[in-house]
Amino acid sequence: MFAWLRSLISAAAVVELHSSRIRVRDVSNRKDFDFEPLLSIDANQRVVSVGHPIPASAVKTYSPFASPAAFADDPRIAQLILTFAYSKLGSSAWLKPAPRVVLTVVADHANGAGHLSDDVLVKLSASAGARATVIHRGRTISDAEALRLLDAA
Repeated sequence: MFAWLRSLISAAAVVELHSSRIRVRDVSNRKDFDFEPLLSIDANQRVVSVGHPIPASAVKTYSPFASPAAFADDPRIAQLILTFAYSKLGSSAWLKPAPRVVLTVVADHANGAGHLSDDVLVKLSASAGARATVIHRGRTISDAEALRLLDAA
């Protein structure tokens, strides 16, 4: 029942994956934010920082979209980064609906996500909390194009 209720107010978003940044646009309320695809984990396997590297000796920093090998090394890190991105969507602080996402893989030779298959990206997005995911490769798309893609899916 809660999943159905959350789907009624689900946010629509465009998530652009670059090798050095992730840009998230909330189509519903026209907010956007950027952050580096970095995740820092301490010795107790707790997430210490997302988007900002921490120069500490007891912390390991991951960048899963830097190369396909970095993603294959630990896909859980990419999932945690997308979970962080999806948690910033929506207008309510206490209710975070599962978003409908257009995951845009920007054509960049250094982009490690460009080498991942669409099925892997859809599974990654679903495990991070997306209700529906459409993969778009190439140029950045507008909000109207994103809504058309989501409605067609």
